[in-house]
Order: sequence, then structure tokens, then C-alpha cells
Amino acid sequence: MDDRLVVTAMTHVGAVRDHNEDAVTAAGLVISEISMAEPITCSLTLSRTVLVAVADGLGGHAGGEVAAAHTVGVLARHGSTAETPGDLASLIKDIDAQITTMSAEHPALTGMATTLAGLLFTPATTTWFNVGDSRVYRLDDRFLGQLSVDDSPGLGEPGAPPPPTHLVTQVIGGFGADIDVHTGVDTRTGCWLICTDGLTDLVPVADMEEALNSAGDDSQAVKLLWALAMNASGRDNITIVLARRGKERP
Repeated sequence: MDDRLVVTAMTHVGAVRDHNEDAVTAAGLVISEISMAEPITCSLTLSRTVLVAVADGLGGHAGGEVAAAHTVGVLARHGSTAETPGDLASLIKDIDAQITTMSAEHPALTGMATTLAGLLFTPATTTWFNVGDSRVYRLDDRFLGQLSVDDSPGLGEPGAPPPPTHLVTQVIGGFGADIDVHTGVDTRTGCWLICTDGLTDLVPVADMEEALNSAGDDSQAVKLLWALAMNASGRDNITIVLARRGKERP
């Protein structure tokens, strides 16, 4: 049986911003600095390593879109060479160093940075990763659970969901400090949601879960999630990716 990976993606400027600082890569394809009216879907057989990721250039910082586009561009070109979580972390740290150097050499780009979240699929494993507050979730038995680790200040009451914040404690580029790339090996097959905080800051997890479970197909699910974020003000760029490996929709 073919080991199929189906990826459905959409990135949108939102209702307030005048440009899109988010970027996406999926199996070598790069989408950046555009606003999509509809999701796109690609399907492939996993006979080699495939990387899927979103990046969110820091809003209000010079060159956020440059940092996000550079990050996904390098991952698109070299992500297939990462066979282990350690390989992946090393590649992301190289990108961090590249963006830090670019920022230092070009005053117009001073302080540029980006978050990153995604999945690395090899024929044998599936690995999630992130830096910053973009997120990876897995939909398992109709329950949407977060896998990624937010690099955000610990605000709010203990045990309560953290309130929306644009503050992050580490990013790729910008700070000039060593970063800790969060990684974890997940189930080999499944359905995952990768997204920027333009979705998660505005839409409760329960509503995201309902949209994913009620949609007729993955394209409709992505469009429903986008509509929820837009209806909740759409104050930030919105990027949503669904990746489904070896599992049909129920």
C-alpha cells in the first residue's frame, strides 16, 4: 500500500494587515508574500523525507516577511536531507544564524525574525518541531491536541489556557541568542494541523476542533478555520495547513 501524504494549505493577509508576513513550505513548494482566496492541496507518496512548515514573520519588525520567506526557502531546499530530529534542529539553527547575519549586514532588516512550526515526514517516522508560538496539533479520535511547545511568557492563572499575546521568548533570528528547537516524534500516521497565531489567538481550540470534525473534506476544513479567524476580527495574517498521512477522513 502506498504511504500517502495529503497536504492542504492556505495563507491569507487577514482583515487588517496590509501585507502577509507568513510563509509556507510543503514538499519543496514555497508560498510567501501572497494572500490566497482558496486552499490548495497536494498529494504524494512518501518514498523520501518530506518537510511541511509554516513561518510567521514578526509583525511590526522590519523584514518579517523576509525572515519567514528565507526560512521556508531553506527548508524547502534542504529539509529532505534531515533524517532525524537532531539533523532538523541543526538545520534550523543554521537558518537562525543566517537570518541574524543578514539582519546585521542590512540596516533596513534590523531585528527581523520569524517563528516556525511544522512536521518532518520520513518513510519510518513523523516528527513535529517548532520555535516560537506557531503551533502543531494532532487530530486524534475527533480530539484536537497540541504537540508543539509555545515560546511565550507564562501569563494568566496556573492551569488556565494562556491569553493571546504577541510576545515570544525565542524566535529564529532577531535576538542573537542560542535557540532551543522543540522536537518530538509522533505517531507515524494521522492528521495534523499546523498554523500561525493568526488562527490560534482568535479561535478557541474547541471551535477549531468542531470545524475539523464537521467539514466534508480537508479543503472545506481549512476554509472554515480561516472564516472563523476572519469573523473574529482577522487582525493578523492567517496561515493554516492540514497534513494527513495514511488516514482517510472518517
